[in-house]
Amino acid sequence: KRELQANGEEAMALGVFGVPTLRVRDELFWGNDATDFALAYLADENALDAEMRRVDAIPEAIQRRRPA
Repeated sequence: KRELQANGEEAMALGVFGVPTLRVRDELFWGNDATDFALAYLADENALDAEMRRVDAIPEAIQRRRPA
C-alpha cells in the first residue's frame, strides 16, 4: 500500500495526467498509442520534432468558453 501511494505521489509530481503513461528520460508519452512515439524518441530524441512543430501549427477549429 505504501508503494502504491509513493508511486501515485511520484506520478503527480511528474505531471502524469492519464494512463497509460510512459516516461522516457524526462519526457512523458500518454495514451494507448504512446508506445510507438516513445520508441521513436528513445531511438532519436529529435525524431518527433518536425511532427510536433507541424501539429502545433494546426489552427484550433473551435474554442470553448469557460463560464465566468
